[in-house]
Amino acid sequence: MRILVIEDDDGDADLIRVLLEAEGFAVLRAASAEAALVMAPQQTLSLITLDLLLPGMDGWDYLLRIRENGSLAHVPVVVITGLVESNMALTRGAAAVLRQEMSTLVAALRSADLSPAGWLSPGEIAVILRSAYDPAIAATLERHGELGQNLATAGPVAVNESWTRLRTDSAHHAVLWISEWPRAQTFPGFLAPLVLTGGVLRSLSLHYLPVRADQAARDLRKKKTEMIADAAQRRKIGQVEDTQASAEYSDVLQQESELTAGHGVLRVVGLVSVSAPTASELDAAVSQIEQAAIQASCEPRRLVGQQAQAFTVAALPLCRIV
Repeated sequence: MRILVIEDDDGDADLIRVLLEAEGFAVLRAASAEAALVMAPQQTLSLITLDLLLPGMDGWDYLLRIRENGSLAHVPVVVITGLVESNMALTRGAAAVLRQEMSTLVAALRSADLSPAGWLSPGEIAVILRSAYDPAIAATLERHGELGQNLATAGPVAVNESWTRLRTDSAHHAVLWISEWPRAQTFPGFLAPLVLTGGVLRSLSLHYLPVRADQAARDLRKKKTEMIADAAQRRKIGQVEDTQASAEYSDVLQQESELTAGHGVLRVVGLVSVSAPTASELDAAVSQIEQAAIQASCEPRRLVGQQAQAFTVAALPLCRIV
């Protein structure tokens, strides 16, 4: 599939290109609406991404012009903008509007007592990508701030995925999934052993995914029913109710109460990416992280058959869906 990116800012255009190429799309770029009008009819396009604030002809006029062009009228257009005229964009033919609600998100984070340091620039993203794929160059990039700022060259030179690990440029990687979290109340720093274990290059990624209220209610009812049935079976055969089962049932009741009060339910996914220069060092580092996770009352499982996808989610700031 071929996508035309209409964006006058080089950094933003590079970021969009890297994200799309990572998904397997072929990307063309036009720096102005006028250039896009010449380029688009000569290509077989599956999608157009459009910045509204362009020099010369703006994005609004471009939307109207291509809808009058028979060869382009069928091509979906995704508008990428920080403006709020979503209805106007839709009425002029945009298939979707991606608004950069950055200030709204920052305000929401601060209201939750979180302090975001700021948004990463395209250059900073490029350095993070390069350092993840090629850890041996990370220190050099940190010392020389002008190096590694180009998104076009931020990706790996080579990638080799096996069943239980991934190899890129100068490192071997493995991703662990935290399949079990603490079942009892714990202190805020319970992840300290996992985060602070020395001598291991790792990245801990926590994904909070909202669950629809109706789905969350069904899941809680099912879990509650299973627990009641299990408790009845234990009483029937004369087993004594243990503390863990009671705590889990109380936790389900609390979640049900919070859901009824209007609070949302989040599904938490934890991934740990571990990197090392050699395969043997990687195995040793993974063992250390597994022991640290157990100390944190978590159960880690090494993912198999999906290491490349998991590494993208766990180690790279690309907002990939888990």
